[in-house]
Amino acid sequence: MTKPSVGVVYHFFAHYRDPILKELSSSSLFDYWFVGDRTDPNNAGIRNSLIINHPHFVYAPCHFKGDYLFQESVLQFALRKDIDAIIYLGVADFISTWLSASLARLTGKKVYFWSHGWTHRDSWIKNIIRCNFYRLASGGLLLYGVRARKIGVKKGFDPDRLYVIYNSLDYELCKRIRQEIIPAELTNIRCKCFSKPDRPMVICTSRLIPARRMDLLLDALGILKGQGYEINATIVGEGTEKEALEKQAQGIDLPIIFLGECYDENLLARLYKASDATVIPGYCGLTAIHSLGYGIPVITNDDPELNAPEWEAVQPGVNGDVFRYGDATSLAEKIYQWTQLSKPEKADISSRCIQSIERHYTPEAQRKAIENALSGMPARIDE
Repeated sequence: MTKPSVGVVYHFFAHYRDPILKELSSSSLFDYWFVGDRTDPNNAGIRNSLIINHPHFVYAPCHFKGDYLFQESVLQFALRKDIDAIIYLGVADFISTWLSASLARLTGKKVYFWSHGWTHRDSWIKNIIRCNFYRLASGGLLLYGVRARKIGVKKGFDPDRLYVIYNSLDYELCKRIRQEIIPAELTNIRCKCFSKPDRPMVICTSRLIPARRMDLLLDALGILKGQGYEINATIVGEGTEKEALEKQAQGIDLPIIFLGECYDENLLARLYKASDATVIPGYCGLTAIHSLGYGIPVITNDDPELNAPEWEAVQPGVNGDVFRYGDATSLAEKIYQWTQLSKPEKADISSRCIQSIERHYTPEAQRKAIENALSGMPARIDE
């Protein structure tokens, strides 16, 4: 029996999409085609996905008309008679998506948008544009989080067509590395990084830019130091704020190491596992998924509008906690609580972290959610 054919249309498939694209391409239910440019049209230096070598990859070069993106080839793809449904990246600034989705509907294809959905309050004009754009998706919206779905329902969208598919990283790689790590490696990392390795340790992997509010972390650690409770901290990342943060840390005399950029997953895994908690003071996104996948709880801020949908993975009291945004004292309190756990408590929390990822945030779970939508099943929430 011939499998239904589904197009997945993006401007560009980045390398970090490889796990979910691999999962889709090996599906036993649908035959996927992947449509996009071969290189990043924004010239941001992001490596391309291996999917460009797939036999079902369709080259669709991107062109900009001012601030708006256009892909002529996706119009032609919408007219193909061998395609049954198309999943578009749901970005309203992609003019060709408006036209291609309309053509796909006219030719009897089901149309889906893969999108963050509603993550913050829109101006009235943006709200009108966004809602009209999303209504082109006859099959439904594939959303990253539950909050976006709830907002969509309030705006009058059919709840049966608002599918939450979450997000994912390479969980199989994460799981394999996690199982290979031995305690002696973690002791060695702490000893190499800090003069007093027995102190509790927190980590933050982030671009060092204003939106990430790393200054709050340093303020919180300074508060704890003033109370006689010093924390070792590892900051992984580069950015415009690095010099100012280093000066801030030196001024308070904090035991902090700035490691710079790191893309070595084996090293990152061991840095996470050597830590008691991951702290995300500002914008929270995939870092939360990364940390939880290694069994490390996450402390982040409490404002959903400042964060990506992955923020929802942090469940206060279960696999992490939230502090009052902008309040260093509140953050200090949470860091203290989560670095005072006993070994049995840490083991229990670690299991909960991993369970929360395996439930929703793996490529396999994401593929199943997408294919429930493609099969026309009513959307449901398993919170």
